[in-house]
Amino acid sequence: MLLQLTVYESLVFSARLRFTKDVEVTTVYAFVQEVMELVELEPLADSLVGAPGVTGLSVEQRKRLTIAVELVANPSIVFMDEPTSGQWRLPRFVFVHRLFPHATTDKL
Repeated sequence: MLLQLTVYESLVFSARLRFTKDVEVTTVYAFVQEVMELVELEPLADSLVGAPGVTGLSVEQRKRLTIAVELVANPSIVFMDEPTSGQWRLPRFVFVHRLFPHATTDKL
């Protein structure tokens, strides 16, 4: 993640690098928005990522951004080690239930 980018720009950058050129830009933007909703990054869309421990996002916000960066790649499988540790208020059970419908429809 580049320090001068916002959360939204970081996700779009990641998605555009990983999708093929034949995927419409509007589709990429819509997918990024969906992932941001999933990991509750919408309120932080215009926040600068910044440097760890100095400026920008907190540790738990960075964790959510890191998860989102991987999800915008539309992976077939995701391994996560303690994705909800830290201060993220979303309980593990709810997080898994949010991901499960997407996983079963090949949307994420």
